Amino acid sequence: MADLCLSPYICEGFNLTPLEALAAGTSVLVPRTGSTKEYIENICQNGGNQHIHYVNSTVIDTDKGQQNEINIDDLVNVILNYKKRELESNEMLEYINKEYSWFRVADLLYDYFLELRAG
Repeated sequence: MADLCLSPYICEGFNLTPLEALAAGTSVLVPRTGSTKEYIENICQNGGNQHIHYVNSTVIDTDKGQQNEINIDDLVNVILNYKKRELESNEMLEYINKEYSWFRVADLLYDYFLELRAG
């Protein structure tokens, strides 16, 4: 059991661990920038706002591409100020199960492949 899933990644293709944690009812800590932004903001707007905690980050260019830059002091402050919140409703879990199930993801990927083939 966990109270908070920390995912302060520097570079990640599509970070599924926070999605899995939220689906299990565990709060997450993620950077404001990066791959989780693609789905975290959507979940936040659909019942997850009390269970998503951000650490400030910026995107920087490196010789290997772009990555998040996270100040360790910011990360520690977010962790120290974290207050556990009990899951008040199943709205977020229902939304994740509907919009981010493996069936839904496979369906979206299939539609994308059809678009590529047609286009």
